[in-house]
Amino acid sequence: MTGQIMSWLLGPSGLTPHGFCLLWQPGLIWTDAFADFATGAAYFTIAVALAVIIRRRKDLMFRPIMWLFISFILLCGITHWLDVITLWVPIYVVQCLAKAIAAALSMVTAIALCRVLPEAMSRPSLADFNEVHYKFRQGKDFLDRIGVAAGVGGWELELATDRVSWSSETYRIHGLPLDYQPTLEAGIGFYAQEARPIIRAAVEKSIAEGASWDLELPFDRADGERIWVRAMGTVT
Repeated sequence: MTGQIMSWLLGPSGLTPHGFCLLWQPGLIWTDAFADFATGAAYFTIAVALAVIIRRRKDLMFRPIMWLFISFILLCGITHWLDVITLWVPIYVVQCLAKAIAAALSMVTAIALCRVLPEAMSRPSLADFNEVHYKFRQGKDFLDRIGVAAGVGGWELELATDRVSWSSETYRIHGLPLDYQPTLEAGIGFYAQEARPIIRAAVEKSIAEGASWDLELPFDRADGERIWVRAMGTVT
């Protein structure tokens, strides 16, 4: 049974290679072969590059659509390489099956793309993101200037990512450079040892219950200087 299937797929069955249509002229044969081989190689390269991007960038939108594109592009590359083979070997059954599968997958990809098109068009553009970022930077710079003038630092904790952001004045209060990467635990560690349980309990209660805190506590700067700070915070 397997032999019959392979004979049906790969057997010439009286068919002639495609090179016969080109009268076996070397210029035509090799130009056609090189063009199809190079196009197929480009398709495979594009598909691999897209796969690497998708695997490394977990934040990309419409990931299923991109995987469909990759599959479609790979099949297109295969059909081009089969075109090279059929110049000398008439495996037209295999070629037709590959083209049929590529056609079916291309239709699925086209339909899926049309379905997500309205959502894709409604997404904010890069210019919109840049405008929001510009306004955010303006507001942050303004607050930083106020904080420096008043000697007031500010910090923010993103609960979803545990990412901590400090204002420039907060770095100055701690006696740290602006390239220091703060964490919540490291920030608590700057308070005097006897004050750490107090500030930690206040932060944990705020996260759990939304309560605010307003405390005056001893604080050790990075250079060892002991100061007193007023720590205020809330969850928003």
